[in-house]
Amino acid sequence: IEVLKGRSTYIFQGNWKIQAENGVDGYHVYATHGNYVATTARRRQLRGEEDQVKAIQVGDMINKRGMGGTFELGHGHCV
Repeated sequence: IEVLKGRSTYIFQGNWKIQAENGVDGYHVYATHGNYVATTARRRQLRGEEDQVKAIQVGDMINKRGMGGTFELGHGHCV
């Protein structure tokens, strides 16, 4: 496990469904998942091709599917 400094917190006073729908955007990834992005970048730097965690570009998903919109990734995640 890698522990990185920093944190992200927020309070949403409203219907949780609205927050879930508003999470599907192009800018929340670094604000919400910034530590994960930093961790995968560090692992790639330290382990190179041996690292089993692979990052993908969200834009590549659109090209593979041939359309824009949102995609359900399973386990409660979507882009």
